[in-house]
Amino acid sequence: MSITFNVVPEDYERNLYYVEWEDTLGQSESYTGDKQLNRPTEVWCVITNDRKDTLGNYQGLGTARTFTGFQTKEDTTVTLHFMIRLNMFTDKFDKGQSLSEQYKAAQDYAYKNKLPVMFKPIQINLKTDLRKKHTIELEEQ
Repeated sequence: MSITFNVVPEDYERNLYYVEWEDTLGQSESYTGDKQLNRPTEVWCVITNDRKDTLGNYQGLGTARTFTGFQTKEDTTVTLHFMIRLNMFTDKFDKGQSLSEQYKAAQDYAYKNKLPVMFKPIQINLKTDLRKKHTIELEEQ
């Protein structure tokens, strides 16, 4: 999967940053523009440091989004762990049936699409890689 992301300093004094990304998930199923938030899959991102501490993350179960914040004072390098997971708030499985039928449809979709998809981590240097648009092809783990 191709992804474009940017790491942005939000507040230097408080050592706050955020990662924002653009992806093409759901476009083949016409989930574009405003409909993007309702697509059946979404990108999750977990940010860790060299000691494997979690500095920030977006892991679904809320309004779908394409960014996440993190805070670090001592780290020069952070690692971005991108993955594709099921969007629990998609409209794809809501066809007026019971909740158990919706759940079964979601499970079937996840199985058919081999979800979750985990990608190899990406290292970002906070001294040299900020405010740069990175477009890469993510490699599955």
